[in-house]
Amino acid sequence: MAEAWSMEGLAILGSFRSGQEIHGYGICRATGLPIGTVYSALHRFEERGLLHSRAELVDQTVAPRVPKVLYQITDAGFDAIRKIRMALGSS
Repeated sequence: MAEAWSMEGLAILGSFRSGQEIHGYGICRATGLPIGTVYSALHRFEERGLLHSRAELVDQTVAPRVPKVLYQITDAGFDAIRKIRMALGSS
């Protein structure tokens, strides 16, 4: 049986480019989706191996703030996008 994808999930996964790291708020801005929707999907995709995350490096002496979590798509994530596009008949 084919995996079911929500339109929101497709928009989130489709917002990644090769080698790009992006934080959740950047995805919210790019997709127009609510923050709760985006972060739930990011965590779910990371658990499934479609994304990888890391905390950004912040020099606390220069910019004292909480580091953002940066996400990057994995090869498995790109494979999922390719399969979805093939199933939809798009490039």
